[in-house]
Amino acid sequence: IARCAAPPQMTNKLLLTSPVSFFQCYNKTESNNYQQKCNPCLNRTNLCSNHGTCRLLSIGKSICDCLPSYHGKYCEKINDACFF
Repeated sequence: IARCAAPPQMTNKLLLTSPVSFFQCYNKTESNNYQQKCNPCLNRTNLCSNHGTCRLLSIGKSICDCLPSYHGKYCEKINDACFF
């Protein structure tokens, strides 16, 4: 049996017997708060740096695709030509 954890008005209510209208997000902020649990690319604290692009790999997992001159988990490190 699936029970809801959030939003507060849905806590511990049965998922299958709840009206569909209870699951509608009425503003962008509320919508993103719930969606970013599944899509980390929507989470502003995990944005890729230096014009890198966040790519969703699977639910809850993402990777940053970096421009050629950057690397690192969030494209935060500059590639050093002397290092390669």
